[in-house]
Amino acid sequence: MLTEKLYFIYKKYVESPHLGSLRPYVPPGTWVVDVGANIGFFSITALDWLDGPGRIIAIEPEPRNLVRLGKHVGSRNTREKVEIIAAVAADRRGHRHLVVNEKHPGDNRLGDKGLKVRAETLDQLVADRGGVTIGLIKVDVQGAEKIVLQGAETLLAKNHPALFLEVDDRALQEFGSSRHDLLQYLAIRGYAPHRLGPTGITRLTEDDLAAIPSDDYIDALFLWQSEQAGMRR
Repeated sequence: MLTEKLYFIYKKYVESPHLGSLRPYVPPGTWVVDVGANIGFFSITALDWLDGPGRIIAIEPEPRNLVRLGKHVGSRNTREKVEIIAAVAADRRGHRHLVVNEKHPGDNRLGDKGLKVRAETLDQLVADRGGVTIGLIKVDVQGAEKIVLQGAETLLAKNHPALFLEVDDRALQEFGSSRHDLLQYLAIRGYAPHRLGPTGITRLTEDDLAAIPSDDYIDALFLWQSEQAGMRR
C-alpha cells in the first residue's frame, strides 16, 4: 500500500504536475479513454474533469494491475463512472501477446510471445457504447502508440479528441515506428503537438522535438488544428 501511495505522489507532483491543463479538453458530457491505465493514476485524476454523463474507459491488460486498478477506482466510490476493460488497445480485434515486466508494472508491452490477452480497437469500443463522444484519449503503451491510433481512425476523424501520448523514439522503433513517423501520421490527420508546462499549454516546434534525445521521451498533447485558436495558454 505504501509503495502505491508513493507512486501516486510521484506521478502527481514529479512526473505529471501539469495534468490539470487537460481539463478543458473534456467538455461536459464527453468521455475519456485511458489506454494503458496501469493502476489508475490518470483515470482517477480525470474523474475530477467529468461533467454530466461523461465516463472513463480504462484499458489495462495485465492481471495484477487490473486488481489494483479496480481497488483504486472502488476506493473513490466511482465504479459507475469508470469502466475497466481487461484488454490491450490495438489496430484490430482479437488477441495479442503481452510481455510482462515482473519488476516494473508500468513497463509491460506488446510482443510476439508472452501472456495472451484480449485485443480491442478504440473504434469498436466506442461503437459498442452507442457512439459516445470522446473528448480526450491518453495513451501510454511503451512504444505501441501508433498501433493504438490505427484502431481509432474513425474516432479521430469524427470526434477529433485531444490526444495525450507518450512519445518515446526508442520504444516506438521497437514497433517499426519512430517519433518522426508518429508525428507525421498525426499531422496528416490534422493534429499538432503541444507541451504541458507551468504556464499552460504551448506549441511544440520542430526544434523542440529535435532537441529531445532519442533515449528520452516526452508526454505530448496533440490537438486537432481547428482547436488551436481556442487553446488556453
